[in-house]
Amino acid sequence: MRNPLRALFEQRSIGSSHDLWTMLSRGSTSSSGAIVNERSALAVPVVLTCVSLISRTIMTLPVDVYERLVGGGKRKADEHPLARLFDNPNSWQDWPMFCQMLQAHLLLRGNGYAWVNWVG
Repeated sequence: MRNPLRALFEQRSIGSSHDLWTMLSRGSTSSSGAIVNERSALAVPVVLTCVSLISRTIMTLPVDVYERLVGGGKRKADEHPLARLFDNPNSWQDWPMFCQMLQAHLLLRGNGYAWVNWVG
């Protein structure tokens, strides 16, 4: 008897750079034959609601930079460069919106990247 769940647990590998580009640009083909990418996943209301709920919850968490003191305590380091980044990550987003965007990228794409440019 053939196992109907076998296709779910098959190992899939990327054979060439063309296969990698195809997977990144168009999504990957599921075991049902449907192409799944960020856009097609967000068309499913449950996925959209879950991504929205998780990313909005993460954006409400407090983020502060602390430094360790010699005596074993800690204090808030408002003058640290990362504290400035948390206050204003870019010219069009505040920290909560930036954090929400990164979390949504993480959930939908598998990773969230931000480039830090320390100019000025």
